[in-house]
Amino acid sequence: MDCMDCHSRREVHGDGKFYNSMRQSGAMDAACTNCHTQDTEDYPVVPDTRSHTVHKNKLACNACHVQNAISCYNCHFGVLAETKSKPKSFTMKVRDFLLLVKYKGKVTSGTMQTLVGKNNEPFVAYVPYFTHSIMGEGRKCEQCHATEAVSILASSKRFAPAIFRDGRLEFYKGVIPLAPDLLDWVFLEKKEGKWVPFESKVKPLVQMALYAEPFTQDELKKLENKHNYGE
Repeated sequence: MDCMDCHSRREVHGDGKFYNSMRQSGAMDAACTNCHTQDTEDYPVVPDTRSHTVHKNKLACNACHVQNAISCYNCHFGVLAETKSKPKSFTMKVRDFLLLVKYKGKVTSGTMQTLVGKNNEPFVAYVPYFTHSIMGEGRKCEQCHATEAVSILASSKRFAPAIFRDGRLEFYKGVIPLAPDLLDWVFLEKKEGKWVPFESKVKPLVQMALYAEPFTQDELKKLENKHNYGE
């Protein structure tokens, strides 16, 4: 498949209207159900299975069918090099994890990015995110419900989605529902050519960007119960 199999000319070239982002209502035409309404070999109709009906239209397709997210996990602005020259930015590319966020009330795939400002202010932004890493078979119920991450967050306890070990970030294996006040992300900086943890003296600023919405505590509680697949 190529881009134009899913995207319209209007999306690519514009329609004369100004949109704040591609997430704004009316900006995008692409949708899984544009094609998966036909009963053909290439575009089979969305089957009337339990997994497609039990959530009562509360999940977007990519909540279950996007394999992973990609993130330039950490960008530092204003970190000076050894020579005291101009500020430089550093990035550490990370993939193979998936954050679940809400967008327009539906659960969907998302990602995040941390950074540290020139005055050493830590900052994290959360967004809905689509990576095109589509799986034909969706996730199983137990991959999202009653997991370790969900149980910790549903108990209002803090959860570390990643740890820094031997110069690398190691992510929690599984999906992570967005509860921004309870997620402890690792902040990093580069010293003498090596990544090391950045110890902040202030609480990180949090931005819900591109219309991202967090899970409520009530939703986390329902997600914790493996029998609440329909809620």
